[in-house]
Formats: sequence, C-alpha cells, structure tokens
Amino acid sequence: MKIVELEQGSLEWLEFRKKGIGASDIPIIMEASPYTTRYQLWRQKLGFSEGEPENYAMRAGKAAEADIRAYAESYRNMSFSPLVCHEEENPWAFASLDGYNADNKEALECKLFMRASSFAPVLRGEIPESHRLQMIWQLLCSSANSVSYCAFCKETGQFKLHHLTRDDLDYDIFYDEVWEQANAFHSLVTQSIAPAMVKKDYDAIESEYMPIDDPAFSALAAEWIEENRKLKEATARVKQLRSAMIEFTDDGNCRGFGVRLRRGERKSPIEWSRVWSDALVQHPDLSDVDLEEYRDEQIGYWIVEEDKGEDRGN
Repeated sequence: MKIVELEQGSLEWLEFRKKGIGASDIPIIMEASPYTTRYQLWRQKLGFSEGEPENYAMRAGKAAEADIRAYAESYRNMSFSPLVCHEEENPWAFASLDGYNADNKEALECKLFMRASSFAPVLRGEIPESHRLQMIWQLLCSSANSVSYCAFCKETGQFKLHHLTRDDLDYDIFYDEVWEQANAFHSLVTQSIAPAMVKKDYDAIESEYMPIDDPAFSALAAEWIEENRKLKEATARVKQLRSAMIEFTDDGNCRGFGVRLRRGERKSPIEWSRVWSDALVQHPDLSDVDLEEYRDEQIGYWIVEEDKGEDRGN
C-alpha cells in the first residue's frame, strides 16, 4: 500500500475522495446500500450533485470514533493510528482507515449503532453485509492482514469487538467480484458514462419537480397539449404525402403545382472500424491516412420543397 498524507475530514481529503473509489463506496457499487444508488454515487463523483447532508447519526459516529478507537486499543493491546492509503498500482482505489497498526498489519473499523435492535446481530457475531464489503476493500487497498471491527451501541453503552482475518471475511472468495465491479464503476466515472438507473433514481427525479397550480398555467398547458397533438398528426401526414409525391418522379427531378422534388447526395459515414483495424496500426496520428477511402458510395436522398416560382395552376 501507499500512504496518502491527508487528514480525514479535511477539504483536501473530501476532494481526494471524489477522484477515486473508497471503502464507503463499495456497498453502493455492490448494490448493498439501502441509502444510495450507483447512479446517485456516479453523479456525486462527477460533481453533478452533493452527497447526503450530514445527519445526526453521522455526526454522532464521528464524535464517538475516538472513544471506540480507545476501547479497541485497550482490548487488542495495541495502538491504532488513522490513515489514508491506496492500492500500490491503482491510486484510484483507496481506503480511509479509522486506525492501522503497522507492526501487526491490522486495520481498525469503528462503527456506531444508535439502537439496541440493530446492534443485537453484531453481539451474535453477524456483521452487516455493507460493513463486510467495506472491510474487504480496506484489506485490498492496504497491507493489513486482518481488521478489528469495533462497534458501540449508543442506546445501551455496549462495545463489541470482532477480530476478523481475511478468511473470516471470505476475502479470497469475494476479492475478484468486488475488484471487477469497482474497476468497472471507476471506468464509468472517468468516461462520464452513467450507470443504469433504478426505480429509486426515477422516483428521486420525479420528486424534484415543483408543482404548478396557477389556473392561468392550466389554460396554457391544455392548449399546448392540443396543439402538440395536432403537430404530431400533421407531421405524420406530411411524411405520407412526401412519399406519395415521390412515386410520381420516375427517379428524376420534377416540379408541379407549387412543389419541387429534386435528388440530393451526401457523403456516407466513415467506417471507423476499418480505420482502426488497418490505418491506425501504421499511422496512430492519422497524419498520412486518407479518410475518404473509408467511406462507401454517396447516399442519395429526396428534397421536397415548396416551389414559390412555379404557377400552381400548371
């Protein structure tokens, strides 16, 4: 791993997070988050939207982190220092660790649970799937061989620590899938290609529309709907008439009764697949390539227009 000299929570750290894929992004990418979708995360990475505003639970989690870390240090009899790191060969793959002990190659993940009901499974050794995916990513990006998962319940005041090895987290089983999905999502971000939207995304878009209840707008809307319907019908009819008149041309330029029909030609598209297969291999900058050789024959088409200079009676 490579350590990034950034203070977690700083403006520089927040900007750094937008450029890569962090542990908190993985549950979203793996569709294990009940809060954020892949499409929403993609928009956040590109700066099209802001993330969820910090709520009470988020603020409480930050405030409790130092106490949770202190408990883990006492329980594990070792010190943990927060750090930011990234995968050796892929700087975009990073993790912000709540703590790391270099001597034991052990990471620390601190979690706050607000209610006893959600904390109960942790007491039984059941780690939430989203948290497990985060820790797999932390192992992937760091030199850690294990993670101390330390949780605190605000309602009951209880702590619970689970020391988890790579085998405990099924690291070898899920490594390939997690890496493949994260790498694919990172490519979508770098290429500005949106991932598929889900119902939650469409619902969120619908909720952004402001309703208008002004009676004056109602009249305008009704008229627009009617005129737009007429326009669609007229457009369809114009296409039908155009095709019918072309049948009279015998494939040559014609005019009559105020209408002129003439043939036009345009260049066919460049076949870039052919350019790539042979020309770019020898001439990567295309400086010596005649792209016109990679077009098919010109495309013929009809132009139908009003003939203002023709007497409609002829």
